[in-house]
Amino acid sequence: MLQYNVLATVKRFDKYETFGELFRQFQKESLEKTINERIWLIILDIVVELAIIFEADTEIIMEKLIVDNQIIK
Repeated sequence: MLQYNVLATVKRFDKYETFGELFRQFQKESLEKTINERIWLIILDIVVELAIIFEADTEIIMEKLIVDNQIIK
């Protein structure tokens, strides 16, 4: 129901797109978000496992990966 309300509001402001197209766009964006979330959870699991293996703090490893890594930025 919430999805319909959001799409109906968008439809009012952008009346040139059909509801079908709006649903397709919304579905694609939500699928991308879901895939991104899955990838992020896999990365987190790997970091946790590495922290256990090397007996390190997970938070410190994550901070080093995010703050000190130019590629991630």
